[in-house]
Amino acid sequence: EAVYAYEYAFAAGGLAGFDEQFADKMADYQTAEQTLLKIIDEIKALQPA
Repeated sequence: EAVYAYEYAFAAGGLAGFDEQFADKMADYQTAEQTLLKIIDEIKALQPA
């Protein structure tokens, strides 16, 4: 959910739209992205082979 706002800004407005809203929040975006990737890995680990 945290990544959605960043991804939507990029999808809707391209790089310019993303930069307009989040240029000063890249560290927050990277943290949210890493958290999401960790959750995805945890879910994958629960899936049967």
